[in-house]
Amino acid sequence: MHVKTCCFTGHRWARLEKAANISQDELRWRTADAVRAAYADGYRSFVTGLAQGFDLIAAEIVIAMKRRELTDIKVIGIAPYLSHEHAWSGFWRERCRWVCDNLDDRCVMHPSYFRGCELERDRAMVDASTLVIAAYDGGSSGGTAYTVRYAEKKGIKIVNLLD
Repeated sequence: MHVKTCCFTGHRWARLEKAANISQDELRWRTADAVRAAYADGYRSFVTGLAQGFDLIAAEIVIAMKRRELTDIKVIGIAPYLSHEHAWSGFWRERCRWVCDNLDDRCVMHPSYFRGCELERDRAMVDASTLVIAAYDGGSSGGTAYTVRYAEKKGIKIVNLLD
């Protein structure tokens, strides 16, 4: 039996707050609603890229939902390189550690950073998925725009929480 997989992509929080004019509570509500809809459609595997902002927010939500209501789902993290969170401030670093401690599985793609490793991670997540839940403001630059365009090119369904 093939497990239906969904991945997340989205901007860092400051960009979401500014460009989308959305509160973190509203984004959390929309994310939980999209995860429930995906679950109702048979999705049981949810993949996060462990990046600052929406990736970690979505992972926290899915982990909480797994504990409360969707007990048969799997939460998987894909890090672009080993210890990628060490470059971040304490707040996001601690959130990433908590998420990583609560994942069902974690994959690290490379031992160290190189230019393009995050985009490689994004492609791997999309390649493993048939659904993308995005917090995308429609801009043309950045990793989220790249990931959404890649998913569109592959014909993968995208649920944009900012639409």
